[in-house]
Amino acid sequence: MSKLNDFLKENSSIIKLVGFVATVIGLFVMVDGYIDSKIERKITDTEYISKLAKQLRPFLIFDENGTVIYDHGADGKIKNITVDLSQKNIEIETTEFLQLAPFISAVGYETYSFKSERTGNKKWKYTMLYREPMETESGSKEEPKTVYVLEVLY
Repeated sequence: MSKLNDFLKENSSIIKLVGFVATVIGLFVMVDGYIDSKIERKITDTEYISKLAKQLRPFLIFDENGTVIYDHGADGKIKNITVDLSQKNIEIETTEFLQLAPFISAVGYETYSFKSERTGNKKWKYTMLYREPMETESGSKEEPKTVYVLEVLY
């Protein structure tokens, strides 16, 4: 027993250092596990992911009357939508200055290409450059309803 006591006395500083290092490593592993579990809970929470997506990539879907059909966070940025199919124009008025034009795409049987231009501090005008109704299965050309997706870009 005296050999063990002598060994412990001679190496007490090394034993304390090893104990300290083991404690620090143990605390690191515990904190890392805690942080991982918090992140895992957040990224699997559908409400949080939906909120994050609405903030990072806001968009809305509107119809040929300018009526918003679905909002995914962009409605607060858009003040007014005017669609004039006879002039092939869409005008967007925003609630705040946007450096980039909101991106518009058409979803439906019709194909459009849009040219955007700023017409005011918070207004954008889109001109439909190309429009072609696709043939339906029966082979007849018709004018089905088209909806538009507007994505606010940052």
